[in-house]
Amino acid sequence: MNIFLRYFITIAIMLLLFPVEYVRCQPGSGKPQIILDLLKGGQGNPVYMMCDETVRSMVTSEQLSSLWDGIESQMGDYVSNGQWHDLDGVPGGTWCNLTFENGKAALVIVYGMGGKIAGLQITQALPEPAGNAKDIYSLTEGWKEKDITVHTGMFSLPGKLTLPSDASPETIAATPVLIMVHGSGPNGMDEQIGPNRLFKEIACALSHKGIAVLRYDKRTFTYGNDAFKDPASPTIEEECTDDALSAALLADSLGFRHIFIAGHSLGAGMAPQIALSDRKGTIDGIIMLAAPALTMRESFERQLKTVEPFNTPEDIEQMRKMFNDLPECYTKGVDYDKQAAIAELCSKGFPMLFLQGERDYQVSCEEFEMWKDWVSETAEDTNVFFISYPGLNHIFHKGEGEPSPTEYAVQGMIPEKIIDDITGFVLTVI
Repeated sequence: MNIFLRYFITIAIMLLLFPVEYVRCQPGSGKPQIILDLLKGGQGNPVYMMCDETVRSMVTSEQLSSLWDGIESQMGDYVSNGQWHDLDGVPGGTWCNLTFENGKAALVIVYGMGGKIAGLQITQALPEPAGNAKDIYSLTEGWKEKDITVHTGMFSLPGKLTLPSDASPETIAATPVLIMVHGSGPNGMDEQIGPNRLFKEIACALSHKGIAVLRYDKRTFTYGNDAFKDPASPTIEEECTDDALSAALLADSLGFRHIFIAGHSLGAGMAPQIALSDRKGTIDGIIMLAAPALTMRESFERQLKTVEPFNTPEDIEQMRKMFNDLPECYTKGVDYDKQAAIAELCSKGFPMLFLQGERDYQVSCEEFEMWKDWVSETAEDTNVFFISYPGLNHIFHKGEGEPSPTEYAVQGMIPEKIIDDITGFVLTVI
């Protein structure tokens, strides 16, 4: 896989645990509470013996024995631990929050082959799973799905069209549809990060508001390096723009007459360019969830500072090398003149909705304000709306404490307010 394909997705969940190949298995005798009790008692040697060879190459029994004293020296005396939870999306993974006198942390354990410990880390406290977090995925009424395929030249991308339950060929023309455009990395149609499936969640929720959603596997997810004419010279058009436009044309051919682009992260940043590339005028508006305004290098350097405490110096250096190896033909396309694009869209009165989580460390509120400034600098009457949400992260789920990649490993849920705001924008436009 080319280096650039892993760019932001690598930063988002990079090295939450030790980099090993995970295999679903039962923990066996190394139950997590036993491991926690051994660590509390300074008994690192039995924990070391429970670890697989990869982990043993990274840590000594002495380091495990002194781990707890080091934590308490920073956070005060240990008080208690919370309930153990499965680490959704990571086979064999489990975690619990730890309470100390001066704050909270989380112990994350991943079991590999034969019940051996394949990952072990103390990290920031994780948000406790909400009781109804998975309800949106188990809804059986109010929506329906059909398989679709997005075609761009020789490329065929599997996808889903989610529809309100009462949708019919007679009502399609009046039903608005959102085309979901992925963030960085080889994402599937659900844009899954850990246990969270952002695009599926949006699709299910909007179907209950009378809005259809079309989502598809990203070309790099399906074809890898073969997604590009020249794998050594990939472009953002091949990875993102061309397929989004093809999806819009597919929606048009299916009879939809109110078509919107809804991009997340990189896809949000590319949404203005996608709209400007729509020569046939099929797109009626764009919705930008966590849209980056900085250049890729500026975003990378700022994100690196956030994830640095969760990685070794060698890991940070590897990430920096990965970024520096990104082909210029790719970064140049991502770093198009966004200010000029916004000015052109505003001059046409093109509808745009910007949504931003206020605790997003990957795309900051500073960038949200940059988009606002670019819109305000136009002399045209605009049809542009900006909404930010306190307490929400990059995938628009609630989090606590300092933002970090670890919270993506916990099942969350998009607040209904966001679904209502998207619905209100769409209905206003049509």
